[in-house]
Amino acid sequence: MNQPYFLTAEIITPAQGRAAQTKLEELVRDVLGPQCLNIVDAWGIPAQVFRESPAATRGGKMSWDKYNEYDNFGETYPRPKL
Repeated sequence: MNQPYFLTAEIITPAQGRAAQTKLEELVRDVLGPQCLNIVDAWGIPAQVFRESPAATRGGKMSWDKYNEYDNFGETYPRPKL
């Protein structure tokens, strides 16, 4: 939802914007949330990918906390000097 645009263009009121945000959060929590594992399964991503991703683990060699202990250039690599 592009709420700031709708508010600035006076298409919706602040009260309508708050109501829309509340409804969005409710739908995500009550409808999408319970289906999240089914949605991920539908993509067919092997479980191994999740087990080995830095975001999925803590304290191991490939964990998110170890990964972020040093500057990793925002998950990009520095350009080599030519």
